[in-house]
Amino acid sequence: MKLAPTLVLGLVLAARAQQHDGLSYPDAGQDPRLAAAQAKVEEQDVLGELDRIDRQLSAQAEEIAGMQRQLDGVEARRVQAEDTLAAAQAQFDREAADVGRHCAALYRLSRQGLARVLFGAESPQDLRRRLHYLLTILTHDRGRLEAFQAQVKQRKDSLAQVDRDRATVAALQAELRLKEAALRDERARKLTLLQQVRERKEVAVRVLAERDRVQAQLAPASPIAASSASAGTNASFRAAFGKLPWPTTGTLRQGFGWVQDPTTGQTARSDGILIEAAYGTPFRAVFAGEVKQAGFLRYYGQTALVDHGAYISVYAHANGLRVSAGDRVEQGQVLGFVGNSGLVEGSGYQLYFEIRYNGSPQDPLAWLAPARR
Repeated sequence: MKLAPTLVLGLVLAARAQQHDGLSYPDAGQDPRLAAAQAKVEEQDVLGELDRIDRQLSAQAEEIAGMQRQLDGVEARRVQAEDTLAAAQAQFDREAADVGRHCAALYRLSRQGLARVLFGAESPQDLRRRLHYLLTILTHDRGRLEAFQAQVKQRKDSLAQVDRDRATVAALQAELRLKEAALRDERARKLTLLQQVRERKEVAVRVLAERDRVQAQLAPASPIAASSASAGTNASFRAAFGKLPWPTTGTLRQGFGWVQDPTTGQTARSDGILIEAAYGTPFRAVFAGEVKQAGFLRYYGQTALVDHGAYISVYAHANGLRVSAGDRVEQGQVLGFVGNSGLVEGSGYQLYFEIRYNGSPQDPLAWLAPARR
């Protein structure tokens, strides 16, 4: 049962803490059924987003693992390149030592008289042969040094390339980890949103259950038997169709049936009408009957229910009641004062009024005198 689509669901003033039922309600102007349905749709959307994020995280994890394998391979190549460079450097150092020994021998030879070696040749052919031997030794030594220098340079270049490859793979891996972290943050936010949506859905379901419980209190277990007394009361009440006095003075703010809230645009069903009035304005019984309930109803606030046989009239959101259960009241008798207890919009004062036949809500405007319409 909807009291009004513009009810501020979830706001119960702290000043009325003794009436607080501990139940948090959906947003103002939203039918609990619509809130539950909307929360269900949002829940499915969030679950879909979580599924997408999980798939992306799985793909990212595989890509990061692939990058790690590449990085491990690069590290292995770097170790191999370092070993190769060390071996080439050792070979170069050994060759350089050999060349050094050759140079030292030539130096000693020059001190002993290189000219004598050259000019001591017995013939021009012998001189050419001796020069050829010396040049061959020097050329061979220079070639060996240049070859090993080239090898060392090549190994250094290979090691530098491995270092560049490692830096590239490490940068890609770091970028992937940043993306993974961003996805995990998004996933955490979606999980928080999912929890909030599920809480809203749970609240909406609880509000619906509470509404149904209150509605069950307003509906008899079975249609009232048509005794002679009740039949006469029912006949009298039916005879007042379109002639009942308005329960209070004020301004009609909400009609009966499916209505649209002008602020939120939400559509909800109202089982009664909402009359806005000034603080302290009394409300009165629209027909004679017996007060079946007078007190606080969750969702309705301070409420009086007057039994008219198969018909009952409901007066809710009162700030004070002047009657008790079991009292016999007459038409026009003050039942209480317009208020803002229960779930109402803002801090204004209003009376929520229903007429029910065997628990089924009727349009009160059809029963009330037309002068106020």
